[in-house]
Amino acid sequence: MKKYAVMLGVCLSLVQFSNPARAQTAGGGSFEKGTILISPGISFGAVGYGGYVGSGSGFLPLSASLEYSLDDKFAVGPYLGFYSRKYSGSFRYSSFSFGDKGTVHATSLLNEAFDSSIDAEKIDLFASAYLGARTLSYTYDNAAFNGNYDNDFGLRLGVTIGGRYFFNPNLGVFLEVGYGAIGYSTLGVSFKL
Repeated sequence: MKKYAVMLGVCLSLVQFSNPARAQTAGGGSFEKGTILISPGISFGAVGYGGYVGSGSGFLPLSASLEYSLDDKFAVGPYLGFYSRKYSGSFRYSSFSFGDKGTVHATSLLNEAFDSSIDAEKIDLFASAYLGARTLSYTYDNAAFNGNYDNDFGLRLGVTIGGRYFFNPNLGVFLEVGYGAIGYSTLGVSFKL
């Protein structure tokens, strides 16, 4: 827990450049009950079977999530992730993940805790927990062997922290780090409905 508190503190210090004249004080923020946030992204650091990731051709690790705000600080919703690569020798690795995630929008909490003035309408600092499943599939096609090399289905747990910047009330960009939908960091856009 101390580790995540330190990371959130670092995030807070990095965004102190926000304009205090426009900044929201504790409370407020850009989320209220019923807000829906759709966030597609590209992930980096996707891990294959036994940690194997290499060069090849195919899909970048893609992810998408939908969040429904329960109030101004907490949101829940589903997520999806997909990754597929083809390597030399006709070896193909594919992974699909899905499940639910819970998010804490922490900007107003940090404003209260550190007596800061981060603009909660523009900057969303958050932490998310992922709970779901992941499929792994490996195939190898050549004259000597044709078929599934290995398949796996397992429980998936992950925790991320991140930040989101809103250009306007309905469109923003985000970066999250930690074990998310399909990789160890994700960069994407967010659409608020």
